[in-house]
Amino acid sequence: MGLIFHPFKTIKVIDREKDPLQILLIFGLPFYVWVFGVIGVILGRFLIGAPFLSFGLLAKTSFLLVSFIAGAIFSYLSFWLYIFLKKKNG
Repeated sequence: MGLIFHPFKTIKVIDREKDPLQILLIFGLPFYVWVFGVIGVILGRFLIGAPFLSFGLLAKTSFLLVSFIAGAIFSYLSFWLYIFLKKKNG
């Protein structure tokens, strides 16, 4: 929740604590969202008995939506990291 309401402060605390697992957890979030989203789409297709390599409109749309959300999270984190590094070094 800290990244949503006060991202600069959260990144500052992460930098101060130097906890590599916390850094991996926070900045790996877009990757986790994308991987588990794709797994969810594949699992959903498996559960409804859809053909394996034939993707319909819903599967393609779901994949694009998951990719867009992961990209938006990545952009958000990158922006605030850029702001933090700019203030720290300048």
